[in-house]
Amino acid sequence: GDAFLALWKTDKRTFLCHTIHTVIACALIIQHSYSSYETDVKVNLRVKLAISAGNLIFAPIGTGIDMNYVIFGLPVIEAKAAESVCTSGEVKLTATAWGHCYSRNYDHLVHEDGHVTIRSILYDPHESDVTKPFLGFGNMIRQVKKPLNNIENLTDYLCDSSKSISAMDVIKKNEALNLRKTILLAEERNIGSEIRKFMIRPVLTQIDAHQPLEYLTEMRQVSILFITLKPKDCSFPQLITIVNNSYQITCEIVYKSMGCVNKIILFDKDVMILVIFGLRGFKHESEAQAALKCAYNIKKSVSALDGVQEVSIGITTGQVYCGVVGHPLRREFTVIGAIVNKAARLMCGFR
Repeated sequence: GDAFLALWKTDKRTFLCHTIHTVIACALIIQHSYSSYETDVKVNLRVKLAISAGNLIFAPIGTGIDMNYVIFGLPVIEAKAAESVCTSGEVKLTATAWGHCYSRNYDHLVHEDGHVTIRSILYDPHESDVTKPFLGFGNMIRQVKKPLNNIENLTDYLCDSSKSISAMDVIKKNEALNLRKTILLAEERNIGSEIRKFMIRPVLTQIDAHQPLEYLTEMRQVSILFITLKPKDCSFPQLITIVNNSYQITCEIVYKSMGCVNKIILFDKDVMILVIFGLRGFKHESEAQAALKCAYNIKKSVSALDGVQEVSIGITTGQVYCGVVGHPLRREFTVIGAIVNKAARLMCGFR
């Protein structure tokens, strides 16, 4: 299955219990809307949701134009552990997150392992009247199901500052951007050049050519490298150094071979890197051969790093869906298909 990591930031002006309540409400809405979702190809998707809380480490990694970031810490590890014992349709809290909640506000079940299953919300902690029952998710669900017509062309405005837009369009744009205020902040600080360092090169090429990102959507023959490296037991600062060094070496080897580093994921101190050969602008005849050579060089170089215990790589070639996916305000380039899953299974199966 696929996994998403969503974060809610809490500042000094916000009670952590209120933030966790918002997350619980969001999780219950997701389960209400998509707990058993039938796709166009008649496949039922089921959702498991786990919630944790605490301090996280955000660490930029890489150098030059090949930057990325990792987010990790005890809450991520605990959330992963809670998700592993979830059943489809459940919303489960870790003991740490539950420790910040008022139990009377929720219909819940406490398990022997300390995890807590939330069935429903009884009272809203934001209400001044603590005896007032929770009125339900009506307004929030209507907002979730609201069509994206107002913001579907928003990326054109964001990517092309030379495009003139009317006063009404400016108002619509600002209303839409309020859904994700960090974009407004990025515009105010004019940090577009810094953000470019974190974007995959085919996407940058498309943006620089003032072409819609939808043009990147296609079925394409590619070669996939799924890399996992297992660091030795170490502190979080040491782990950042290991991940950063591994990522920089991987990027250098991959781009010399005309490949693209698409993702880096850090879960439970295991590092996973997804590399793609054959994307638009990086296509060449011997990409499968280049992928094999690249994998050999990565394994040899990264394994030699101090602190790396094990490196495993799965390699496949075939047709995949390539394209930009996600909400107009939170998109990413990805590849989807059987060969991606197969590369991941090979990576895990031959460690």
